[in-house]
Amino acid sequence: MSIATLTTDLEALRFNLRTLREQFAPARTMLVVKADAYGHGLRAVTDAAIAEQVTDFAVLDVETGLELRKAGATGTLFAWRLTPSTDFSAAKRQQIDLGIQSLSQLEFIAHTTPTSIPARIHLKLDTGLHRGGVNPEQWDELVIRAVELREAGLVQLVGAWTHFSDNSHAEDLASLALFHEAVDRARELGADFSVLHAAASGAGIDIPESRLDYVRLGLGGYGISPFDDRSGTDLGLRPALSLTTRVTTVTDTTATIAIGFGDGLQSLPGVDMWLSIAGEPHPISSVGVDGTLVERVPGVEIQADSLAYCFGNGDHGEATAEQWAKAFGTVPDEIVTGVTSRVQRITTSHAH
Repeated sequence: MSIATLTTDLEALRFNLRTLREQFAPARTMLVVKADAYGHGLRAVTDAAIAEQVTDFAVLDVETGLELRKAGATGTLFAWRLTPSTDFSAAKRQQIDLGIQSLSQLEFIAHTTPTSIPARIHLKLDTGLHRGGVNPEQWDELVIRAVELREAGLVQLVGAWTHFSDNSHAEDLASLALFHEAVDRARELGADFSVLHAAASGAGIDIPESRLDYVRLGLGGYGISPFDDRSGTDLGLRPALSLTTRVTTVTDTTATIAIGFGDGLQSLPGVDMWLSIAGEPHPISSVGVDGTLVERVPGVEIQADSLAYCFGNGDHGEATAEQWAKAFGTVPDEIVTGVTSRVQRITTSHAH
């Protein structure tokens, strides 16, 4: 086990949830908890969210949904990564909503493991992201078949959904208009949706009319911005995850830090990045599998066992996950979910 520590600040998480729930109201907040709640810890995040009256979760897969039901989540659990090996019987019994993205998927779910409980489904329209969902020209066929299966008692037609590309404000507005047209057409064909959802964090913040019944709250809930031009703190949010470790050896000009790419620390030749020690940024010279070499900063007193901040909320001079992502040409999701299992995880109710 590494001596590096990944700390989830549950009070920061709860603050973000309160802030965004108020902003999105009367739309409901559906917190996305895929990838172990973006590396923040599924169970701890779920408990904190439930304590903040967030009852609806986007769980990615049915297995995670079943885990959340056991943890006491009583609201909507929405799963959309569905495979032939998915336990659809359990999904039906535990009332886990399924995001349907194709006609073949609809048929498979309706006729697999038939039970007296119909599958709860949401039909997805592709409005431009091209990451699942039927094309507009296939929408009628999907809706007509879903209505037939509803009449046969095999499915419960709960909702319709889409996912914006978030390439531009204008493009998302066009996608929203297309989605509303498709919903109107579906209702003409006999569909009766009780919920509609299209917005993730970015559209939820920037396009109020896109909030509909749910906003699927992803990174924003964890204090990380969905935008390239604004940070989480710019949005009034608090990053909830920090990665720290210890200095192991010190020379006159360098220090070795007990973390490396084996722990998930990003590394690329020619990228300028730093770790914060004693409140000052110490430039990274090289990253090994188990250790990182940094340059000493003149006049800054550090010693073996000094605390080093890799990323966090910036209060200790460290970079944020957003800054790491920008430096390495990736997305913050990769930074916070890329910390490996050998790093110990803890939670706190106060900033670390």
